[in-house]
This record gives sequence, C-alpha cells and structure tokens, in this order.
Amino acid sequence: MPHYKKLTGTKCYLSPFSPEDAVQTAEWENDLEVTIPLGDEAFSITSLEKVSENLNWFIQHQTPTFSIIDLESERLIGRGMLFNLDQVNRKAMLGMLIGEKDFWGRGMVKRRLP
Repeated sequence: MPHYKKLTGTKCYLSPFSPEDAVQTAEWENDLEVTIPLGDEAFSITSLEKVSENLNWFIQHQTPTFSIIDLESERLIGRGMLFNLDQVNRKAMLGMLIGEKDFWGRGMVKRRLP
C-alpha cells in the first residue's frame, strides 16, 4: 500500500488516501468504541463497498482527506479531513480519527488551541 509523506511530524505523517486504506477504514467505521466520539456516525453500519466508494470520490475530487501513518512502523493508524472550507477567509474545520486503539494516548495527535 503506497503512502507518501506530505506532512511529517515527530511520530506520524500525513499521506493522501490510498484505495487500499478502505479495508482498515471500514473496520474503524464499524467499531463503536472508535466512532462514538463522532456522534451520529457511530450508529450506522458502513459496508466496505461504501467506504471504497467514498474514498474513491475523495481521491477523484481532490478532497482534502488524508491517511495518518505511524513513522516508525509505516502502519496506517488513522484518517483525517478538512471540511467546511472557506477559501475567502482561509478557514476550515479539521476532523481526525486515530482508529488503531494501540495508538490511543500515545500523543499521535496533539491539540493546539489558538
């Protein structure tokens, strides 16, 4: 599964989605413990076909979505997306999910407030 280092941190990097990421993403999206912080999304079942369709749409339309890859192991550990893009005021909302539970609490994503 090819991943490309677009933005690198000390523990992980962001890469454009790869179609091969769909299987792991579908597993996360169907794990209640992973998705409960997402709100209503947590209670819907998502098929692998639907996840693949969504990822392919994101790739084709160059939607600002990305995979989160652990630097040390090169393992896919999460996903993220920019949404509600406001290009005039240069603002957007960011949604991130660390789906691999063994990476929870390890400081993979640090929240910075303005």
